[in-house]
Amino acid sequence: MSRDFKNIGKPDAAPSPLMGYLFSTVAGLAVGLLAAFLVYVYKIQPAAEAPQPVTLPAPEVAAPQAEAQAKPEVPEPTFDFYTILPERDVNISEWIEETPAANAPVTETAAEADGNLYIFQVGSFEEFEAADQLKARLALIGIKADIQRVVINGQETTHRVRVGPYQEQSRIQEIRERLLDNNIEFMLLRLNAD
Repeated sequence: MSRDFKNIGKPDAAPSPLMGYLFSTVAGLAVGLLAAFLVYVYKIQPAAEAPQPVTLPAPEVAAPQAEAQAKPEVPEPTFDFYTILPERDVNISEWIEETPAANAPVTETAAEADGNLYIFQVGSFEEFEAADQLKARLALIGIKADIQRVVINGQETTHRVRVGPYQEQSRIQEIRERLLDNNIEFMLLRLNAD
């Protein structure tokens, strides 16, 4: 039998592509903001750690005579680096020859005879990644370096990049020249061999 198609409605129109673009944009923005928030929280979390609580001694209950006395003075902190650093400083200019002799034999010098070891400190960084990058840069120019993790005052952590130790002046001079040729700043430190 035949059917009357005259009264049949039009099929529902497909959703407009504008709604699809709008939905994907809003969903992408929401996912991006969530990811950015999580990265922010992750990066800030170590810095937001509470510092170690300082325990102060409980004040003793004293007689009225103690109140009459003057408040005790807080001792000033003593800094040892004023005395330690000058002792460890090395004058490199003493090792530079006045007239370069290319074929001169290397003899035992005062640096070799004094029994001290010398190290080069080429950097000190808060971030391990920066110290590791400098160590890699040194490796590319043929210098083996070590990273030393140091905690200062029980709070601040630094990563020192050090080369050595060396006792022979010829080796010290060779490392020094390589560092200078590659524009790498350094400090030469003396370690006592005790």
